[in-house]
Amino acid sequence: VEQRYILAVVYFSTNGDNWSNCNRLSAPLLQPCNSPSTRYLSVSDVCTWYLNACNNGKILTRVQIDENNLIGTIPNEIVSLAFLEILDLDGNLNIQGTIPMEIGILDRLFALDLDENMLSGTLPDSIYDATSLVNLDLNDNQLE
Repeated sequence: VEQRYILAVVYFSTNGDNWSNCNRLSAPLLQPCNSPSTRYLSVSDVCTWYLNACNNGKILTRVQIDENNLIGTIPNEIVSLAFLEILDLDGNLNIQGTIPMEIGILDRLFALDLDENMLSGTLPDSIYDATSLVNLDLNDNQLE
C-alpha cells in the first residue's frame, strides 16, 4: 500500500495524466502499454506498472519514468522507497525544483539518473551518504 501511495504521489506531482506513455488515461493499448496492468495507477501490482521493477518480495527496486513528459517536481516521498536501487527520470525536460534533501537515505541506490530536466538548487549533502551510488547523471539541469 505504501509503495502504491508513493507512486501515486509521483504521478500527480509530475502531471501524470499528461505523460506520453502509460498514464491512467492512455488509450488505446499500444506499445509500450500493451496491457492495462502496465498503466500507472491501475489496480495491478505496482511491480507491473510501466518500467518499474521489484525484487522477489514485491518491493520496488527501480522507478524508471524517463523521456515521458513529466512536468512538476520530484516529491520527497520518493525517499521512502527504502529498497530503491535505480531512480531514472531523465529526459523529461520539465522536472523542476530540487533533488529531495534526504535522497542519501536510499542506501541501496546505485543509479540516480536525472539529466535533461530543469532541476535547480544545490546537490543535497545527504547524497554523500548514498554509499552504493555509482551512477550519478545530472547534466543538462540548472543545478548550482
